Amino acid sequence: MQTRWTYKAIKMSYPTFARSAVRLSVIEDELNRLGRDGWELVTTSNDGLEITYYLKRPV
Repeated sequence: MQTRWTYKAIKMSYPTFARSAVRLSVIEDELNRLGRDGWELVTTSNDGLEITYYLKRPV
């Protein structure tokens, strides 16, 4: 049987303070929350102003 997936994309703005430990902690907390809900981070993209996180989980 083939695994079926559902997908989610989340955009987060990338302000100048985004590299700070506080901002990284917020991103990590959100990704950990999604992971507990069964989401797996597949990849990211960065257009300079926003980072898009692409996630998937089995249906």
